[in-house]
Amino acid sequence: MARHRRRSFGEVQEVESRIPGNAPRYRVRYQGPDGRRYSPPVFETLGAAEAFLTNVQAEIRFEIWSPDKAARRPAKKPTTPTFREYAESSIVDRMNRPVKPLRASTADNYRKQLRLELNPVFGDMQIDQITEEDVNAWHKASSAKQHPTQTANAYLFMNSVMREAVEARIINSNPCRVPGAKGKPAPKHEPESLSAVELRDYLRAVPERYRVPLMVAAFCGMRSGEVRGLRIRDVDPETGRITIQQGVSRIDGEYLFEKPKTKAGTRTVYAPELLRASLAAQVQARTKAANSARDRLLFTAQDGRSPPAFQRVAGSPSQGP
Repeated sequence: MARHRRRSFGEVQEVESRIPGNAPRYRVRYQGPDGRRYSPPVFETLGAAEAFLTNVQAEIRFEIWSPDKAARRPAKKPTTPTFREYAESSIVDRMNRPVKPLRASTADNYRKQLRLELNPVFGDMQIDQITEEDVNAWHKASSAKQHPTQTANAYLFMNSVMREAVEARIINSNPCRVPGAKGKPAPKHEPESLSAVELRDYLRAVPERYRVPLMVAAFCGMRSGEVRGLRIRDVDPETGRITIQQGVSRIDGEYLFEKPKTKAGTRTVYAPELLRASLAAQVQARTKAANSARDRLLFTAQDGRSPPAFQRVAGSPSQGP
């Protein structure tokens, strides 16, 4: 009597031998991306049958499956994706997961690590060919460039990708084993704050249209993206209350508005008295320009629609907005 073992992909059928005392064999069935059902020759062990389906699922996922080999038992060493293919697939899967999907800005940062650090070295290597020695050599070379945060971020992302590959049984072990490399490095420089005199001189040096948003950032402890993402309705100029509900970043030339990453990021701050008159004037001007549409941005670029383009909210006057 045959027994069926259901899986998330395909099924394994245990087939009893017709010869008394002989061990059962295992038949697999699965549906290919062409909609047809396939059943290759039987396997001698359950492990071999399960491994076959895992390999087929990976081939379909990375679009290297083909019907001409679908009914054949694969070679002992199946084709595996390159690191470039698997890492990109991992990013897409994380963005599409139903629980806590990956933010677009985080995905953009991962792709930046791939472009700058990982793909030039590992991109075209099959993921199961990357060794611990390869990772150690890359990490040493990257560390020598004296950009520890970038090296750390790239390593942490690669480690997570390799860990997923182990869980998917595409590789046997994670080659990311650099001692002490899993933590974020201490910043090379301590953050510097402007004195009241320096801030005054800085505000005098920048174009007038940037002064109010820069003052909001300086006096209310807000990030650049949070200031640029403020809407008219987020500000009560009478009480000075500012509700932070979104931020803006720019990815591939497009503006992306996102909610704060954490609950603590969604917060209320209060502007000091000295700033409220300027805020009130800004709210009034923007409300008039936006025809009372309070969901419009409070601060804009010269086109009146896009977020302002300043990148830093503090620094020396020579940095500019």
